[in-house]
Amino acid sequence: MGNHKVKKFYRSGIFLILLYVLVHGLIRLIFNDSIQVDDREQLWYAQTLRLGYPMPQPPLYSWLGYLFFKIFGVGLTALTILKYSIILLTFLYVDKIAKQIYASEWIRANLIYFFLLMPSFAWHMHQGFTHTILLGLGIVMSIFYFLKIEEKQSIKNYSLLGLSLSIGLLGKYSFVLFILLFLLSILSIKDYRALFASHKALFIPLIIFILISPHLFWLIDHWSQIYSQATTRLQIGEITNSSFETIFKLFKSSIGFITPLFLIAFFVKRTTKTMLEDRTKKKNSELLFNRFLIFLTIFIVVFAIFFEIKQVKVRWLHPALMVFPFWFAFYLERRNAFTKNSQRIFSYLVLFLTLLIFTLRVAQNTIGPSLGYYGRLNSPISSSLNSIPKNIVDSASIIKTNDFNLGVHLFELFPEKIIQIGGKKFNIDNASSGKCLYVFDQDGHSDSSLQKNQDKFGHFDIIESKEAGHTYRLFYKILANEKC
Repeated sequence: MGNHKVKKFYRSGIFLILLYVLVHGLIRLIFNDSIQVDDREQLWYAQTLRLGYPMPQPPLYSWLGYLFFKIFGVGLTALTILKYSIILLTFLYVDKIAKQIYASEWIRANLIYFFLLMPSFAWHMHQGFTHTILLGLGIVMSIFYFLKIEEKQSIKNYSLLGLSLSIGLLGKYSFVLFILLFLLSILSIKDYRALFASHKALFIPLIIFILISPHLFWLIDHWSQIYSQATTRLQIGEITNSSFETIFKLFKSSIGFITPLFLIAFFVKRTTKTMLEDRTKKKNSELLFNRFLIFLTIFIVVFAIFFEIKQVKVRWLHPALMVFPFWFAFYLERRNAFTKNSQRIFSYLVLFLTLLIFTLRVAQNTIGPSLGYYGRLNSPISSSLNSIPKNIVDSASIIKTNDFNLGVHLFELFPEKIIQIGGKKFNIDNASSGKCLYVFDQDGHSDSSLQKNQDKFGHFDIIESKEAGHTYRLFYKILANEKC
C-alpha cells in the first residue's frame, strides 16, 4: 500500500471514528429515552459539586457532569454528549500512540479499530459505562505522555503525565492497579528508569497531589464507608476455595475481554519480508507492554492465593487489559503479519461487527419487546410520564416521587418544575405557586406501596403499558402542597 493511499486511509479512519461516535450517540438519544443505572446515578449526584460522592467512585465524572448540565441542561442529552466526548478523546489518544510507537504504516492507521474488536469497546461501553470510560482515557493519556517523556524530558511532558495519572485516579479507583503494573514495568527497563533520575520528574507527584488532594482528604474521612461498599460490590473475601477457581474466573473473563481481537492471530500469516527497519527504535515500547502483561499475570496468581472473587465482571478488567491491543499490534508487526489478504479480513471483520452492533442497538431499543425481549432499556417510564394529561401537569409546580429510578426521569421531562425525590428538592428556584403532582409506579410486580398510598391519599389515576408480557403501571394524583 503506497504512502498516499495509507495517508488517505488514515484520514478516513479518523473520519470513521467521528462517525462511529456520532451514530452511537444518536442511537442513544433518538431511539430510547429510558435512563439507565449509571446515568441515574449521575443525574442524582452531578447536580451538586462535592469533594466526593458515596457511589463508591471518584468524583471527576460527576464534576464533568455538573459542567455539562450547566451548558446543555440537566438530562440525558448532557450525559450522552459527555460520554461520547470522552470516548472520542480516548480514540484520538490511541491514534496518537499508534503514530508514535509503530513502524508499520498499516498498524498506525488501524490501531483504533483493534479496540473496536473487543466486546468492552464494541458493545458494553454503549450500554452503561461512565467511570470506566474516564478510566480508559486516563490510561491512554498516561501511556502517551510517558512515551513523550522518552522523546523529550521537558517539564511540560512530566506535568502532563501527572495530569493524565490524576484523571485516571479521579476517574475510577481501580486505576491504582494500572499505576502499579505500569510503574513496575517502567522500573524494570533500564532506559526508562533513567527518565526518573531528573529533578523534573518531581513534577509528576506534585501535579498529582495538587489535583487529587481535595478528594483524597475526603476519601480518608469516608474510607470505611467507601471500602465497605467497594468490597461488597466486588464480592471480595478471604480465600475459601481453591486458588485455581479464582484464576480460572479471571482467565475466562480476560478471554471475553480480548475476543474477537485475539482471533485475528488465527487468520494472519508471517510473511517473508525483511523486518521493518524502524523496529529497533521501538523495542523499549514493546518491552514495556510485554512486562506489563507479565506483571499482570504475577499479580493475578498472588491475588488468587490470598483472596477470592465470587464474580468477575468483564468491565473490571479495563485497568489491566486495556493495554492488550498495544501489545498485540507489536506482536503482529514483529511477524510482519498483515498481508493484503489479512488486511481485507480485518477490514471486513471490523465493518461487519460495527454494522452488527449498530443494528442490534437499534433493534434492542425499538423492536426488542416485539421479539419478546424486555429489559431496563425498554421500560416505558418517560412515555408514561408524558402521557399524564397536560392540564394536570400544568396545574402542578412540584412533582414528587419517593422512587429514585422514577424520579431522575423527571429532571429532563419537566425542567420547569420543582422536582422532589423523597425528602430532597431540586430546581428550587422555579415557581412554587401551584399544586403537587405525586407519582409512583409498579414495574411488572406487586407493590405494597400501592395500598399504602391509596390508604393515605385515596384513589390514583393510572397509566398502564404492556410489552413482551411485562406490565408497567404509573400512578398519579394532584395533591395540595402541604400533603406532599
